[in-house]
Amino acid sequence: MTLAIRQFTTSCCATYIAVWLESSSHRLPEFPVYLNDMLATEDFVGGLTPRIGRKHLRVVCNRWIPKASVPGILAALDTLPIEYRWNTRAILMDPEEARSFLDKVRKKWRSKMRGLKDQIMQTQTGAVNLHAQEMSVDAEEAMSVAAAGDVLFAQYTTNGDLQQ
Repeated sequence: MTLAIRQFTTSCCATYIAVWLESSSHRLPEFPVYLNDMLATEDFVGGLTPRIGRKHLRVVCNRWIPKASVPGILAALDTLPIEYRWNTRAILMDPEEARSFLDKVRKKWRSKMRGLKDQIMQTQTGAVNLHAQEMSVDAEEAMSVAAAGDVLFAQYTTNGDLQQ
């Protein structure tokens, strides 16, 4: 088997998007045209049960990221008798951007350590939210790792949509 690499043209892009949206392919005309006029040939219905034409859409989202992973961790999705698309995105950050982002995260968790009354009165007598305290310490540790430059950080998102 040989790997063939070719340029991703505008026409190929439109065909890919059309297949993803409606499982049908479109050819772009030679003259400029808005993509929504070419690609949206079936009605989209939003709300609690979204669909495109007769295809029902369902969105799947990870509520947490596992601490460890193994190859094929999502292989069970392949056994389902439905179509799905899985998207993963990682936006890499330089060390200064990561430090700034982690500082915002630390401040957010610090503000949740004590109740609103304690924050307004500037007292330390109320109960401490231990989870917020742990997350603040975790953000501080991540900031020190980022400052050392040993590890690079990224904002990671992943989701999938099911088509029935």
